[in-house]
Amino acid sequence: MPESLRGVNSILGQLALFFVEIVFHCSLILSIDRLIATAFPLRYQNWLTDKVTLSLLAFITVLAASYWAIYFFGDCSFHFSHKLRIWAFEKPQCTGYGLEYIDMIYHLSLFGLTSIFDLITLSRLERLRKRFTVEHHDVQGAHESKRRAKKELLLFVQATLTSSMYLIMIICFHVISPTVSTTFSYFLFTTFAWGLAHTIEGVVLIGLNPEIHTHLVSFQKLYSFIKDPHKSSSGQKTKLFSVTKNHELSHYEI
Repeated sequence: MPESLRGVNSILGQLALFFVEIVFHCSLILSIDRLIATAFPLRYQNWLTDKVTLSLLAFITVLAASYWAIYFFGDCSFHFSHKLRIWAFEKPQCTGYGLEYIDMIYHLSLFGLTSIFDLITLSRLERLRKRFTVEHHDVQGAHESKRRAKKELLLFVQATLTSSMYLIMIICFHVISPTVSTTFSYFLFTTFAWGLAHTIEGVVLIGLNPEIHTHLVSFQKLYSFIKDPHKSSSGQKTKLFSVTKNHELSHYEI
């Protein structure tokens, strides 16, 4: 990389570490959030107001920034090494004073807590499902129970896979990569593992989230309409809704 772009390289590296720390801490907060939602379902919506949500986001950002800042004292910088094809600190002393081991223990503990909370949430969801099935013997109740159980299971699997991928990434970086001998192997267990974990996390997020599917279908229909409005309108009718003067909901088709 040209010397003129060295500053840009360092800035991108620092931003990458900062956002990664935010994602890691968000995983723990979301795990706690799911546990509270299953433990206190009736009070949950009253507790999780917009103000509380903003406060949680601010807390996560400050916590991540505080942890991230300890790596950039003095003239330390985090950049991408084109020779080794890895993200690394410019000077060895930047990870001195046991910071590397603190980082490993801290993140392993963080995802360990996340896994524990997720397991507790899973057990509560299973108990709620069984109780709901017993209380609703009719066909409609059974169908509703099955639908809710499927949705909750997908969200839980999504959270568990995400936490597991990040945990594997941390193990690859701190435990496996120091034992390899070749540059390519080191690249696989650091940079490649990092990128692969975030890629899989995105695929899991989209693949196991029905709400995102709905938005994707809406965008697809909008794109088709913009591309060829006559073909889209002639191929199938779309229901549009309007509110009358009496505040009654009516619909018409185009």
